[in-house]
Amino acid sequence: MKASRSLKLICLFAAVVLLDSCTHSYYAPNTHIVPLFEKKGELIATGAVGASHQLDYIDYDDCIETFEFQSAYALTDNIGILANGYYAYSDVGSEYSKGYIFEAGAGYFKSLNHLFVFETYGGLGFGNAENGYPIYSYTENQQVSKLDFVRFFAQPSLGLTTRYFDLAISTRFAGLKYTYLTYPYMVQSEDLDDLKYIEKNYFSILFEPALTVRLGYKNVKLQYQIGMSYNITNPDFPQEKMMMSLGICLVLGKDYPEI
Repeated sequence: MKASRSLKLICLFAAVVLLDSCTHSYYAPNTHIVPLFEKKGELIATGAVGASHQLDYIDYDDCIETFEFQSAYALTDNIGILANGYYAYSDVGSEYSKGYIFEAGAGYFKSLNHLFVFETYGGLGFGNAENGYPIYSYTENQQVSKLDFVRFFAQPSLGLTTRYFDLAISTRFAGLKYTYLTYPYMVQSEDLDDLKYIEKNYFSILFEPALTVRLGYKNVKLQYQIGMSYNITNPDFPQEKMMMSLGICLVLGKDYPEI
C-alpha cells in the first residue's frame, strides 16, 4: 500500500525535506486531543488521517500513514475525559511497518474570558509495533519484529476558541516503556542495531509539542495539527519525529460568544 495522494500533500504542506528512504517504525506520535471545553456537557469527536516520518530521510511514499478517531466529553464545568484509537501503516516492496495505540485519560480545564481556554490532561495507553523485513533467497519466511509498549502522558494546552476557528498550542510529556520485544537476527545490520538499542533502552521520556488549527463554523470544523516528538533520555531512539494530521471535528453542546 502506497501513501495516498492526500497524505503526500500533507507532507508537502509541512515543507519537510527528506534525504533517504526508511520503512520500519517502532514508535510514531499520535495526534494530541485538544478539546478546548468551556462548560459541562460539551462533546468533541474527530476522525483524521495523517502521516509521520523520521526527519532523517526525499520520498513521500515512505511516510507512515496514520488513521485515528478521538473523542472527549466534559463531565463538569472543569473536568473532562478523553479516549483515542490510532493505527499506522506503511509498506515498500516486501517490507512493512504497522502499529496501533489505544489510550484514555482525564483532566482539568478552565475557560478564560470566554475566548481562551487552559487545560491539562493526563492518561495511559498501550500500543504495538510490528515490522517486516526483506525476504532473502535463503529463507522462505518473512522476518518480523514485534514490540508492545505502554505510554503515560501529561498534556497542558492553551487555546483560543471561537465559532469560526480554534487555535491551540499543546505540549505532551510522555513516558514510553516497552514491555515485550521479539525480533529476528537475520536482518540487515542497521535494523538489528535499532532493535538492540530499543532492547537496551526500553524506557524513554518524550517531549512532544504540537500546534492545532480548526476552521469551520460552530459544530463542524476542519482540523489540522502538526507536531514533533523529541526523545529526551534516548536521543538515538529509532522513532518517527514528526507527525501531521488532517480531519473533521464535530463539536456538540458548545455556546460560542459573539466577537
